[in-house]
Amino acid sequence: MLHIAINEHQEILACELTNKHADDKKQVSKLLTGLHNTYDKFIADGNYDDRKVYLTVEKHKRTKYIKVNEARHCDIVIPLRINAWARKIKTRICPKQRSQHVRYQAEHGRISWQKATGYNERALVEVAFYRYKKIFGKMMHSTSFKNQTVEVALACKALNIMTALGMPDTFIVR
Repeated sequence: MLHIAINEHQEILACELTNKHADDKKQVSKLLTGLHNTYDKFIADGNYDDRKVYLTVEKHKRTKYIKVNEARHCDIVIPLRINAWARKIKTRICPKQRSQHVRYQAEHGRISWQKATGYNERALVEVAFYRYKKIFGKMMHSTSFKNQTVEVALACKALNIMTALGMPDTFIVR
């Protein structure tokens, strides 16, 4: 399975290839370690709804770009599980942002939450996956996992070059 981190310009910042049995939540720290710049928003799909993911994102700091003691806020936007509930205790075990999302969603609804948090920006990741599959195919060409990892890294670099050359402008024709 391919996990990627992109920015608002659809540039792939980090990629991680795993087998199909790997846990999505454990890939977050690897992806964040691969980032060479800072970020203000972390958006993921519902598979990443876990307190460990919130804590990993909150803890991640790039000392080259951010002073270690400097406080940093990052919006974490992950859709909640059906049975999500807000905890009253404010400890490290209970991420504050997640509890705020639970409360907001209970009051205003899921669609309103998506608009308020900017969750719909996650569609850019789906577009990046679509471009990857259309250009390089759905199947790997290499047989060994080590070679597949290199293949994915090269494909992501190539996609970044294509993205830098220019993305098409789309508009409605009436």
